[in-house]
Amino acid sequence: WSNVNVVNTSCLDILTLPYFDNFDNQVALDQAPECWFTYYQDMNIRYPALDKMTSALTPGSHPYSGTRSIHLRSSVSDTSYLVTPQIDVDDLSKCQVSFYLSPKAKNKNASIVVGVVSDITNINGSFEPIDTIIINRGVFDWTDWTVSLENYKGTGKHLGFVSDPSLNETTICIDNILIELIPTCKKTRHFKFVSHTSN
Repeated sequence: WSNVNVVNTSCLDILTLPYFDNFDNQVALDQAPECWFTYYQDMNIRYPALDKMTSALTPGSHPYSGTRSIHLRSSVSDTSYLVTPQIDVDDLSKCQVSFYLSPKAKNKNASIVVGVVSDITNINGSFEPIDTIIINRGVFDWTDWTVSLENYKGTGKHLGFVSDPSLNETTICIDNILIELIPTCKKTRHFKFVSHTSN
């Protein structure tokens, strides 16, 4: 079985960039976000789904900002896909996507695959991975990430976020998704000090 949610036809494509969504305008909890596409194989469980604020002291249990975030789950046999509305740009390779991630539990590795979906009627079959982000066990906080699409050569118009199928029984949360053109001067992220020399 497959579970594909088709967005309401009244929803518009993403016509201009930058595009930002923190899902705080969504009302129904434990449901797929409106105007986004989702895919999950198990018909009896709905993922990805909106998560509500529960504990401000536990990163995986509250959104990065506001009152909503999305959680994606992978299991032994299933993985969940969160797919954007159509992005109406000439070339996705000129774009990048930034977002915040948090694992739902700190005792497991968590991972998400970012890519492009070329056929919205065949989400899992047309998903082309671009980058995989791994959050190691023990990291239990929101971290910001940016994935460049500059090496993408296809014609797809939808970005996809997929719970890593290689990690069983894990849930990862995503919030504050920003899609924009790649800036001339790229932001520096996740750098670390290695060594220094004295003059």
